[in-house]
Amino acid sequence: MSKGALSVGRENHRINNLDTSKVKFLPYNILKSWSRIKKFAPYDIIIIDPPSFQKGSFAASKDYEKIIKRLNELASPTCTVLSCLNAPELDTTFMKDLFANLAPEFKYEKRLDNLETFPTNNDEKTLKNMVFKRQII
Repeated sequence: MSKGALSVGRENHRINNLDTSKVKFLPYNILKSWSRIKKFAPYDIIIIDPPSFQKGSFAASKDYEKIIKRLNELASPTCTVLSCLNAPELDTTFMKDLFANLAPEFKYEKRLDNLETFPTNNDEKTLKNMVFKRQII
C-alpha cells in the first residue's frame, strides 16, 4: 500500500525498459480489497510483502494463511509468487508449510539471498524472501 514502494516499482520498470501498459501497481490492503484485486486476475507474478505486524491490520502468524489459501483465485497456471516474511519469530518452515498445506500446486523453488549490507547471525530471524512456482498437475 506504500506509494513510495509502488513508485520504486514503476521506476524499476522504466530503468529496465519494461512496458508498464499491462502492469498493475495496486495500493490495496489485500485483506480488505480482494474483489478489486481479483478483477484483474489472473496474474503471472504475485509479490506478497506485508508488514510482519501492523496493529489492527496484519499479523503474519494468522493473516498470511488467508492470502495463501486464496492464491488460486489470482494466479495464472504458471504464476510465480515472491513471498516475503520479516517476522523474526517465524522461520522459513512456517511459509513452506503454509504453501504445502493451503496451496500445494505452488512448489517451493528457492530462498533469495539477503543483501550483504544487512548482515545477520541467524538467517531464520531475518528477512525471508521465498519463491514459489505454480505447477498445476
